[in-house]
Amino acid sequence: MREDEYVPVEGAQQLRERWLGLILALGFGTSSEAVSPPETDP
Repeated sequence: MREDEYVPVEGAQQLRERWLGLILALGFGTSSEAVSPPETDP
């Protein structure tokens, strides 16, 4: 079973971009929340 047979190239690219965006958003969100600069927290 190959993904190429079921998912068109454009669809795969869009899906990949969505996943990358989601992962990046979650990564930055968790990292920014976990590591908050002491300057913003008096």
